[in-house]
Amino acid sequence: MDNAKFQELVLKKLELLDTLADNVTSLDSKVGTLTDNMANLDSRVDTLTDNVASLDSRFNTLTDNVASLDSRIGTLTNNMTDLTSKVGTLTDNVTSLDSRVDTLTDNVASLDSKVGTLTNDMAVLTSKVNNIDTNQVRLETEITEKIRALFDARQVSLDYFASIKNTLARIEASQESFRHMLYNVESKQREHDRELRLLRIEQK
Repeated sequence: MDNAKFQELVLKKLELLDTLADNVTSLDSKVGTLTDNMANLDSRVDTLTDNVASLDSRFNTLTDNVASLDSRIGTLTNNMTDLTSKVGTLTDNVTSLDSRVDTLTDNVASLDSKVGTLTNDMAVLTSKVNNIDTNQVRLETEITEKIRALFDARQVSLDYFASIKNTLARIEASQESFRHMLYNVESKQREHDRELRLLRIEQK
């Protein structure tokens, strides 16, 4: 082999080495890039793992919240059932109270009728006993005021029942007193009639 061919061969080898060196450099760069990509992928896998763990925790929390909500809904349902029962009881009580009010109204009407009768008796007594006219007017005024109070009252209570009973007792006491007065007046009138008859007999 001559010198020229040897040099040409050496140059080709050198060019081949340069090309091989460039390829090695490129390959090293690609390996570095691949390493970076693997590191990035590993980081993303770690992030995904953390996200899955967080999602699992949130799912567990959501499950607990759903269980708690279901329990609260059950409690609310029971409370609503209890409230419905109480409303039914209240409705029955209101119906009973309405019936008692109707009964009280009837009793008041009956009492008004009795008071009207008593007023008529007092009017008859007034025509016979002029000397007690002032007391009779006062009593009629008192009875009229009590009748107005009975019709104006709208609240039903134990005090109201007691007041009606007390008023009735006073009216009955007053009626008995006036009956006693009427009896005395009629007795005096009969005595006076007897004296008049005796006087007429004596005059004859």
